[in-house]
Amino acid sequence: MFPAIGNGTTGAWRPWGSPIGGLGTAGPIRRIFGKTSVAVATTFLLVFTAPARGDIYMAEDAAGTPIFSDVRSSDTFRLYLRTDDLPATSPAKGVAPQRLAAGMRRFSADIAEVAMQNQLEPELLHALIQVESGYDPGAVSRAGAVGLMQLMPDTARRYGARDRRDPRENLRAGARYLRDLMQRFSGNLTLALAAYNAGEGAVVHHGLQIPAFEETRSYVPAVLRRYHRLKQSASG
Repeated sequence: MFPAIGNGTTGAWRPWGSPIGGLGTAGPIRRIFGKTSVAVATTFLLVFTAPARGDIYMAEDAAGTPIFSDVRSSDTFRLYLRTDDLPATSPAKGVAPQRLAAGMRRFSADIAEVAMQNQLEPELLHALIQVESGYDPGAVSRAGAVGLMQLMPDTARRYGARDRRDPRENLRAGARYLRDLMQRFSGNLTLALAAYNAGEGAVVHHGLQIPAFEETRSYVPAVLRRYHRLKQSASG
């Protein structure tokens, strides 16, 4: 979500039948949550060992199909991602685990496509979307950001998204913007995410560091935590 300063239940479900492939930043086309993994190095990446309310767990059936649950019903389930560590201002705050799982399933193919087109990892886009909107294409932030990737009007115009609520337009514009931020900040994911939240100018003004805004300092590690967990699950 872009701030004003800038741009429970129980049970298990199976959001994917056949995971979709995508192009990572350092690897060939592969399954979106397949076995290939690229090491991620950043001080914000945290490995969780203790469960927390709202977590999602993952296991695989005999055919290797992922099974997701908000309860750790057996030792075969491992922590997949946390759902209760979002910035307080995020439209995705409080989104139920089933909705996240349904969003993963609904938008996996489109996310894989735009990831490949922009040489981004689909896991990164999934992580960002989970924090930005919880996969809700109609999400609106208090600052007026809209859609899956929470585009502000100027950013949407800049990248050709006429309807910010249209999932495909929103994904294409948001992914291109993130790609451009990665290029501008020389591949530094931490700074690119900070700029996505607070605006490019804020990152530059703060000496190429995460701006000292409470929301941004919550947002960046929240995205990175999810990204790390998705990468970890992909390699497991």
